Amino acid sequence: MIIFLLILAFNTNAIIPDSLPVFKLTDQYGKSISNTDLKNQTSVLLGCAYKDINICRKVGRKIYWSLQNKMDTDRSGVHFYLFIDLRNSNFIVDRYIEENKDRGFESVFLDRNGILSTGLKDNFSQLRIFSKSGKILFEKFLQSAGSQDVVNVYNVLI
Repeated sequence: MIIFLLILAFNTNAIIPDSLPVFKLTDQYGKSISNTDLKNQTSVLLGCAYKDINICRKVGRKIYWSLQNKMDTDRSGVHFYLFIDLRNSNFIVDRYIEENKDRGFESVFLDRNGILSTGLKDNFSQLRIFSKSGKILFEKFLQSAGSQDVVNVYNVLI
């Protein structure tokens, strides 16, 4: 029993919930989503720490646009969401987000309290796919997205 507790205390890998967490987030344009909005739809959540936003954007764009060529996501009921963990950010990050609203970046949901941050790793994006019932179907940590990553995601979604 003591050994088990010590392993848990020193384990740096967070336990990832096997179902969609309860959350409510707002993007940089003021649009809000919550876990209840994702009910009855397959959801792809891609997230990262604020310092890894470039990794998230590159991975997200590669997977999203590649899948657009493979499937009609509007008819398939698959929805893509990008979130950024802002817990450890500062006023410079907030100012950057505010000053760049008019640049037309894709919607990024701002997780100011770390609600979805469980399991995030430095220098990686976390890709999770949840079923219509909210159960996790797939999870992977990516620094980039190659063709095989797109195929793996596609195979989960079809």
